[in-house]
Amino acid sequence: MIPSIYLLLIGCRGERVKESMDADYRITLEDSIKIPYLGMLGLMDVDPENEKLLMYDGQQGLILLTDFQGNTLMEMRKQGDVKDSYGRFLLSAATFTGNQSFKLISQNGLFEFDFDGQLINRVKHSTDPFPGLSGKGTVDKPMHIYNGKVFFTGISRNQFTKIEPEYYDHFELMASFNPKDGQLHRFMGLEEGSVFKNGMAHEMIEMYPTFTLTDDQFYVIVGTEPTLYQYPAKEPYELIKSSPIPYLEFHEGKGRPHDKVDVKAITSDQSAGRALNLINFKDYLLLSYITGYEKSDREAYYQANSAESYKEFYESIAGKYTPQLLLMDKSTNRLAHWEVPERLDSRQFLARGDFLWFLGRFNEEEEEDFAKIYKVNIDSKQKRD
Repeated sequence: MIPSIYLLLIGCRGERVKESMDADYRITLEDSIKIPYLGMLGLMDVDPENEKLLMYDGQQGLILLTDFQGNTLMEMRKQGDVKDSYGRFLLSAATFTGNQSFKLISQNGLFEFDFDGQLINRVKHSTDPFPGLSGKGTVDKPMHIYNGKVFFTGISRNQFTKIEPEYYDHFELMASFNPKDGQLHRFMGLEEGSVFKNGMAHEMIEMYPTFTLTDDQFYVIVGTEPTLYQYPAKEPYELIKSSPIPYLEFHEGKGRPHDKVDVKAITSDQSAGRALNLINFKDYLLLSYITGYEKSDREAYYQANSAESYKEFYESIAGKYTPQLLLMDKSTNRLAHWEVPERLDSRQFLARGDFLWFLGRFNEEEEEDFAKIYKVNIDSKQKRD
């Protein structure tokens, strides 16, 4: 694995935090915010200027607004057949508007709420039938508002099965919503050179994209594929360029032969590497990912065929494959590479202001009655000097 060098620092609020370095760049955990809460909270958005946080309990469909001291300012759970109900399942994370309000999109439409949880505006979907989109209310599934439209990931099953070539020909990655007429438009299919068009069967979860929108362009990575795609953020969204991602180590998913696939079952190749989150930070692209298994471990994974053998396999690789962070410029030149610092969630992070904001990693050893948000910086040797 890739080694990291860790130095102990003292955080602004008295907590010991860590710094991760390579030759030219450094990650520093600057500060943390503790939010008292019994349950699993995800991160939706951060407003550093007004010191506000949006959090989401996906199990309850509850949105939490807090300040930077961790005080709860508003809890909101809008369920049932009422005008302001966004339902249980969001299509992306909610985002602050900069006007003492926030927006979210769900199967029920586009909503704007004030900081008291009162509905400001709602635009229903006018697309009929509405596609069965798969989404998630945390920052690794972001919502970008650009030129009056809302953009988010928009994958869904189609009328074909995963063992038919047409399934991949009609697969679409992104969606846009126009608040003027309520129309949802899905776009951005798989490119002809994509590994997902290699004649093998692939699961939808293996094609789930991660993306960011910056400089009037979409930067998109499709699940287990080690390629960065760039598209203009305007119709007809035709490919600008594709570039290999400069991973130090990555084991790409190749799919499975059709005769070894149950078209009614939903599985996922856990041995394959995949992108987890991609964001724009300052002049950089920051990508979190998992490497996938090396050949011998992949073979052992495929040979496991019972609960006991899977248990033995996962015990044998415990701690071997840790999530990674890759810092690139927008021409995909690798600038730095680290293991994800142990306190940080490898999926849920975003850039706001001059800093990164990470959800703290979930403690699998014991239940905690709080969530943490970490304020993180990346700077270069030149700037430190």
